[in-house]
Amino acid sequence: GIRCKTQGSSNAIGIKLLNGCLRFKISEMFFYQNYCDVYANSSVTEVTIDSITSFNWTRSSVFVGDTGYCGSINVNNSFFKTDHNLVTNGGIEIKFLDVGSFVGNTFITPLSNSVLIEPDNLQTASLLTFTNNCFDTSANGLQLKGNGTVTRIIATSNTIQELSNAGFIVTNGNCSYVIINNNDFFNTPYGVNIDGADVDGCDISNNIFACTIVGLRLVGVTKGLKCNTNIFGTNKYGLTLATGVAVASGVDGVAFGNVFNNVTTDFSNGSTDFIVYNYS
Repeated sequence: GIRCKTQGSSNAIGIKLLNGCLRFKISEMFFYQNYCDVYANSSVTEVTIDSITSFNWTRSSVFVGDTGYCGSINVNNSFFKTDHNLVTNGGIEIKFLDVGSFVGNTFITPLSNSVLIEPDNLQTASLLTFTNNCFDTSANGLQLKGNGTVTRIIATSNTIQELSNAGFIVTNGNCSYVIINNNDFFNTPYGVNIDGADVDGCDISNNIFACTIVGLRLVGVTKGLKCNTNIFGTNKYGLTLATGVAVASGVDGVAFGNVFNNVTTDFSNGSTDFIVYNYS
């Protein structure tokens, strides 16, 4: 296990990988009260983090690509938890990363993101896959934001529950090819919230939304959206582009084959370029 003495200091890092580190495996470690537990930056590639347990970090437990490119980072079967009064960036924070896999992790971060993807200008976060994770009791499950490029993000077969804001929230202005498929959303205000983002190519399919406010909320420019065969249950709004929540603009796409059960408003559509049909 690793516990740094100066938790609030940016130097309090458990394991730091820099300057072209290649083919590392970090496994079965315990981290407690560090600024970051694992920090990977500057051409670090082919790193696997497996079966670690992390508590009460200050910035983020796993921080990838702060100022330099990283590639092929995998985080699997790990447990991330913070106290209820601790605000951090997230269990995992990603800036500059090409190819990443995140499988079978559990996040309990009450005032923070489970995962934050926030590339800076001229940085790219791409080809990132999130599978079979549990986002539990966090502010947001997966947040996509920042001034850089976010592209080819796949989230499938995850459980999202008891969050205080959104399961997946997208506010990045340069985001494309996002697939949200076969996820279960329970007792969170917003399931998927695309808020003010410019998203090109988004597939939201085969999910179950049991949210307290909105299952799927689209506010902003969203092009090429496909929303099909989702189940919206016990939401105040199932699918909304306008009334009651906010006014959307520039949304084009199609929704079909969705099921609405015990929903106050099945869908509200504020865009003439968005077609909703064949629903029950």
